[in-house]
Amino acid sequence: MTRRSRRRAERSEAITTVPVEKPKDERKEVRYEYKVSRTDAKADLQRAKASKWKWLAILIGLLMAGFAMFKSKLIGV
Repeated sequence: MTRRSRRRAERSEAITTVPVEKPKDERKEVRYEYKVSRTDAKADLQRAKASKWKWLAILIGLLMAGFAMFKSKLIGV
């Protein structure tokens, strides 16, 4: 028996299982749950990004205010 015929025999034995079809209502529910979870994940990502940018803007604003105070000689020499 050649290698190719052995592989074919092994494949045909592995494919003998018959897939079970899910009812249409169950497929719709699974699809809906996937869409909801994906939307929630995107919203969480946007919230995280917004928080990061908010703190970065606050930090830059504080640095600019400190620099302006230093240049106008309100603090320092």
